[in-house]
Amino acid sequence: MAIVVPDGQRPPFAIVTNQDHGAWILIIAWLGLAYILLFGAIRVFVRLTINPIFGLDDVGLAASTATAIIQTGLILGACANGLGKSLDLLSASSQVQAQRMAYASTLFAYITLGLSKASVVLFLMRLSTSRRHYIAFRAATGVICAWTVASLFAMALQCELSHPWRSVGRACPGTALRLTAISAFDIITEVALVGLALFLVWGLQMSPSIKASIVFVFAFRLPMLVPIGFRMSNFDSLAWVEDPLLMLAPYYVWTQAELVYSVISATIPTLRPLIRNLNTQGESEAKSSDWHQ
Repeated sequence: MAIVVPDGQRPPFAIVTNQDHGAWILIIAWLGLAYILLFGAIRVFVRLTINPIFGLDDVGLAASTATAIIQTGLILGACANGLGKSLDLLSASSQVQAQRMAYASTLFAYITLGLSKASVVLFLMRLSTSRRHYIAFRAATGVICAWTVASLFAMALQCELSHPWRSVGRACPGTALRLTAISAFDIITEVALVGLALFLVWGLQMSPSIKASIVFVFAFRLPMLVPIGFRMSNFDSLAWVEDPLLMLAPYYVWTQAELVYSVISATIPTLRPLIRNLNTQGESEAKSSDWHQ
């Protein structure tokens, strides 16, 4: 049924119907892009005005922000070609283009998540001169890189190798199992990042309240477990091969939510100087740092 637009008003940019859920994806994509750019600008401002010392963690987060912007462009392009709509509403060429761009956006999403996680570990590494911390953080970086590469291969080779982005009417065995495994390790790495922050401050001679405040900043990543869980609960293997563009719209919404929060939460520790004169040489010294890094 056509929507009657009152005089002097513009029609809505998107309408949610039983056969069109694209508006959900558009809203989270545009809002997410705005937040990513805002927090990216805040990080640059902190670096240029308060502590102009750039490190590998800044490079990692900058790369994560760049890939997030590319990913958002791809998901918006997929929506323009029919992502979120029923296949009955789309031409054959639009179906292929929407699937291709959604497929590419998924790969860039995992690259973004991996870079975001790595930037947090590199940030922790920057705060410490302890050898045992260095070894632990290097190992964590290696695990994150391995998870990212494994996730990329698992999703890149999801269906037929000649056209892996096409899932409609194709044989895509084990897709749900792959996503479950990827998400499980995704959760483990996020919890581990908070554990690494606790490991960093455990042996330092400072008040428990200061230690708690440090760990609390990194614990801002834990709410990301919510979109991970909802993303998996909204994945349906049957929908994947029947009408993925429409039926998996909630899955893409929660994927965007996780990606956006991952990039934002990597910036949160730089928003104010929670630590002063931090030194992690050995287990008890304090390294001078405003921790705007």
